[in-house]
Amino acid sequence: MNQFIGCLVFDLDGTLIDSMEFHANTFSDICASMLGVDRLISKSIYFHTAGQPLGDQFNRVINLSSTPQGTSPNDLVEAFWLRASTTSPKSYPNAEHLLLR
Repeated sequence: MNQFIGCLVFDLDGTLIDSMEFHANTFSDICASMLGVDRLISKSIYFHTAGQPLGDQFNRVINLSSTPQGTSPNDLVEAFWLRASTTSPKSYPNAEHLLLR
């Protein structure tokens, strides 16, 4: 008995969408608005620590800032995902066309 299993497995981040730039911008926006850290500095930290837990990345920025007492990496992670969930990263050119083939 021949059976066909129809499924497609792929990597979304970095394959179909440019999530790195999207997440770096979101990270730097959070650092600027909640910590008062320059966007270029925090964006550089994000890129240089890519792959590390987001809380650890925010902790590096907290150590550079004159953060009011009580701002925790967990607060920043929560703000990051809340902001990231309200917008969408851009897909790579032709990604949709390739999936519809």
